[in-house]
Amino acid sequence: MSAGKGIHAARSVLLRCVAVLSLVAGFALPALGGGPLTLVNQQPVVYANGGTSLTLNLDQGPLGPRTNAQATAIVQNAIGMWNGISTSTMRLNIGSPLSTDYTTANYTNVYQRFSDGLNPVIFDTDGSITDSIFGVGAKSNVLGFAGSAYFTSGPSAGKYAEGQAVINGFISISDATLTEVLAHEFGHFFGLDHSQLDNTQGLATSNYVLMYPIAYRTLLTPHEDDIAAVSALYPTANFGSTYGQLNGTFTTAGGTAIRGANIWAREISTGKVYSIVSDFLTQGNGYFRLYLPAGTYTLNAESIATNFTGGSSVGPYAQSSSSASFLSPHPITPVALGGATAQAIAISAGCLATATFRLDGTGSVSGNCTGSTPTPTTTSLASSGTPADAGAVVTFTATVAGAAPIGTVNFKDGGVTITGCGTAALSGSGNSKTATCATSSLAVGVHSIVASYSGDVGNEASSSAPLSQVITSISAPAAATFVGTDVATKGNWRGVYGADGYAILNDSTSYPAYAQVTPGGQFAYVWDAQPNSDPRALQRATTGRIAACWYSPGLIGSSFSVDVNLTDGAAHRVALYLLDWDNNGRAVRIDVLDAATQQVLSTQNVQSFSGGTYLVWNLQGHVSVRLTSTGGTNAVLSGIFFGS
Repeated sequence: MSAGKGIHAARSVLLRCVAVLSLVAGFALPALGGGPLTLVNQQPVVYANGGTSLTLNLDQGPLGPRTNAQATAIVQNAIGMWNGISTSTMRLNIGSPLSTDYTTANYTNVYQRFSDGLNPVIFDTDGSITDSIFGVGAKSNVLGFAGSAYFTSGPSAGKYAEGQAVINGFISISDATLTEVLAHEFGHFFGLDHSQLDNTQGLATSNYVLMYPIAYRTLLTPHEDDIAAVSALYPTANFGSTYGQLNGTFTTAGGTAIRGANIWAREISTGKVYSIVSDFLTQGNGYFRLYLPAGTYTLNAESIATNFTGGSSVGPYAQSSSSASFLSPHPITPVALGGATAQAIAISAGCLATATFRLDGTGSVSGNCTGSTPTPTTTSLASSGTPADAGAVVTFTATVAGAAPIGTVNFKDGGVTITGCGTAALSGSGNSKTATCATSSLAVGVHSIVASYSGDVGNEASSSAPLSQVITSISAPAAATFVGTDVATKGNWRGVYGADGYAILNDSTSYPAYAQVTPGGQFAYVWDAQPNSDPRALQRATTGRIAACWYSPGLIGSSFSVDVNLTDGAAHRVALYLLDWDNNGRAVRIDVLDAATQQVLSTQNVQSFSGGTYLVWNLQGHVSVRLTSTGGTNAVLSGIFFGS
C-alpha cells in the first residue's frame, strides 16, 4: 500500500503535492497533471464502487478562530462543490466525528493509520501539527494537506484504501477561501492532480481551475475542467451522453514522443477549456486523452510552467527541474493543431476522435466525430429596439453567413446566457440564416449582448460584435404592506407562489424581468441536497427537493440583506420562505426598508419555524429586506417568490 498526497498553501505560495504518507509496500507516484493523481500498472487509482460514499470523520476541536460547528459547516460547503456533479458518482459525506480534539500530543493516533476504518479530517487549530510534520514555520504558508493510501498489489491493486486531511487554523483567511482550499484538498483525497489552466488560456484569476497549484479561484463552484476530470475518474452511467473523447499523441515533427506537455482544448463558441498532460499514463508514447462535452474545439499544447515542480507539480514529469517536462524540446512555443489557422474539431457525445499532433502544428484527426475542414462564418446581431422599458419584450436577431450553416446560436448578456436563449436554432435557407432571442428579463441598465454561433461539421463557429442594449426603469416610491404568514404550504410552493419568478436558494433562480435581486453579507449552505421525502424542503425547479439557505455570518444579532428593486412601477406580491431545518430554535426579525432612505417600512418577527413558514408582502419600488437573528443561532432564508 502506498500514500497519495496534497499540500495546499496560501496564494502566491505554491501548492505542494508531496508524499507525506508512508506504508508497507510501494511508493508515492508522481502527480499526473490535469487528470488522475496516481497510477498503478499505468492506470488511474480510484476508490472502489465508484466512490459513491466516501465518509469523512471530523475532529471535535475548533479550527483557529472558528468553532467546531463553523469549521464543520465549511467542510460541508467544500464537499458540496464536488457532490453536485451529475456526471460523477463520487460523493463525500460527513460521518461520525473523531473521538476527541486532536493536537500534537495525540494526532498520531489517527494520522498515517490506514486500516482503522476512518478518514480523519484533523483541525490543526494553531498550526502546531503542520509544523510537527513539515518543520517549524510551515504553519505560516501551508493551509492544509490531504491524501489517500492505495494498494499497489493484490486483489485491491489500483484502489485507494483510506485517506486523511489536516487543516491549518493558524493562517487568517476568509471562509470562502478556506472552502476553496478544502475543496482542492478533497480533490487530491479522491485522486485528482493539479491542472494548468490560467490566464494563458484567457481565464480570469477568479476562474482559474479549482485544482490549479496556486490558490486563486474565488468562484464557489468547480471549473469545467475539474468537472470533466472527476467525471473521468468516477463516471456515471450517462457519462457518455455528455462527453465525447479526444485522444492522440503529441510528438516532434520527426515522431518522437513529447512527454510532460500541457495539452488543452478550447470550445470555440463558449471559450470553455479542458486539459491533460501528454504521456500522463507514463507509457512513453506522448499519449493524451481529453473528455469533452459536445462542441467544436481547437487542440493546443504548451510547456508546464517551470515553477510548478515538486509539491506543485503538474503531471508525472515535473517533480524537479531535471524532469522531462523541463528538458528538451521544452520549453516549447505554444502551438495549435493546424498552426496559425487552428483546426476545428467537432466532438459529439459518446464519440471518439483520435489526433496526431506534432510540435510544428501539423497532424490530423480521425474517428467517428470529425468532419471536413469547416468554412469560416460571420455572425451579426440586431435589436428590435434600444432603449426599451423594463419588462418590455426585446427581440435580438442573429444572422449567420457561411456554407448553408446549421446548428444553434447562444445569446449572452455580459457573458451569461439569456434565459431561454442558450440554443436558438437557425432558420431560413441558403448560406445566410437567422436565429432569434425574445426576452423581457433584462434588468435596468446597459447590457452587452453577444450572439455566438455553435458551428457545425461544415462551418466554423463565430461570434458577433457586442451590441449595447439599454433598458430604462419605470420609477415608483418604495412601499411595503405585510399580507400574512403561511405555515401550511411548507415546501410545496408550485402553484401557490412564484407565478412570476423565484429563487430556490442554492438550486436555481428565475427572476421576473421587473425584479433586480442582489443579496449582501450572506453565506450559502446546503443542509440536505436530496431530502425528497420531507415536505418542509423546497421543491426544486425541476424534480426533487432541497433543504438549503442563505445565512448570516454569526449568531444572535448577525444579519444579511437582500436588495429588491421592482422596476416596473407596480406592486407585486413577494413571499419569503424561512426554514429552521436543523431545529436550532432560530428566531428572525425581518425589516423591509426603503433602499434610498433606509426608513423601515415594515417589520415582522418569526420563530418556531422548523416546519417552514412563508411571510408575504406586497412590495413596490426599491426596497431592502434585512434578516436579523434574534434567537437560536443565525438568520436563514431558503426561498424568494414573486407574484403579480
